[in-house]
Amino acid sequence: MPIILYSFVISYYINVLIKYIFLSERNIAELKKEKIIKNLFDRQTKVQRCLIIKYIFYFALSCIFLFFFWYYLSTFCAVYQNSQVFVIKNTFISFIIGLIYPCFTNLLPGIFRLHSLNSKKGKKVCVYKCSQILQFL
Repeated sequence: MPIILYSFVISYYINVLIKYIFLSERNIAELKKEKIIKNLFDRQTKVQRCLIIKYIFYFALSCIFLFFFWYYLSTFCAVYQNSQVFVIKNTFISFIIGLIYPCFTNLLPGIFRLHSLNSKKGKKVCVYKCSQILQFL
């Protein structure tokens, strides 16, 4: 079980890094901040070019990793045939943890925030601050 948790934590941080690099929210936010129309059109072409490069790089990198992991797993299971059931069980457990974890990370801050916002006259500022801290985890 500790090895599964280690692999989950490592994959979580890799996922955060990939989201930071390849998501387009920051680029689109730059366009929304622009006030001058002429600069907006100039910046739009730059952002569009940047997004196309990001998407091409992301899909190429995803295909390379997918092929590498498929090859690694198939050769591992071919060499160690008795460990196939163990690999399938660990994969299933890791998949379930990956599905359950976002429920907690997304629901807990919302529950704390609703609880703090429903209070009278802002008496639960500490609970609201806790929800903001939980949001960043």
